[in-house]
Amino acid sequence: MVDQPILGAPTDVRVVTAVGVLAHLAMASSFLGTILLAVVAEYLYIRSRNPFWYNTARTFSVISTIFFGVGAAFGTLVEFGLVTLWSNFISLIGETIVLPFYLELFAFLTEVIILPLYVFTWNKIGNQVLHWIIGIAAAFGGYYSAYNILAVMASLSMRPPGLEVINLYQATGRTWLV
Repeated sequence: MVDQPILGAPTDVRVVTAVGVLAHLAMASSFLGTILLAVVAEYLYIRSRNPFWYNTARTFSVISTIFFGVGAAFGTLVEFGLVTLWSNFISLIGETIVLPFYLELFAFLTEVIILPLYVFTWNKIGNQVLHWIIGIAAAFGGYYSAYNILAVMASLSMRPPGLEVINLYQATGRTWLV
């Protein structure tokens, strides 16, 4: 008789978490690149009035919105995984990384509010420089959010004082805990 893997075993949890984290990383990185390209292309349009830069900026602003939306969905999956699947880990380190997470929340809200303003106000704001500043604010929200996530990841790479890391298999003799 062949042992069947138990649903909910750590391997399954790790796969779900890894897929969510990697997909969110890819989408968030793509958003950061495309919003930067949109803002730079709009600046070049303001300077030269070349319609190529205008069309490029509009295209990249829409693409960045798509990346943002899909990335936010995967970010929700990551958050769900952290809170639900790794709740003991989050409660253990939550006190040390709570500030960057709160700052990331405000940066994310900045993106959520300002990015649609940037995308849906093309040709609706008479002052093109004001529209470009809105794009810079949307990009700032994304980059500040990324900065705070990197601050969290950096704090996770250091072991807090008093934290003891143990191998559960060696401690209990079981591959998973009920």
